[in-house]
Amino acid sequence: MIETPERLLGIREVAELFSVDISTIRRWERAGYLRSVRIGVRGHRRFRQQEIQRLMDSFGDSESQPTLS
Repeated sequence: MIETPERLLGIREVAELFSVDISTIRRWERAGYLRSVRIGVRGHRRFRQQEIQRLMDSFGDSESQPTLS
């Protein structure tokens, strides 16, 4: 059976999903709210769909987003 590779989301796609600026996604990643995969020589961030879903689920029914102290 042939498995299809997992689709990784770019930082712009994730920012659009959460309706926030790209710098916010970078802060969330540095703070540990999101785990990323670094690819390429320049270390571009990519995010697994399961990771995005985990963060969305953590918001629950509220419209709040993670805050950094």
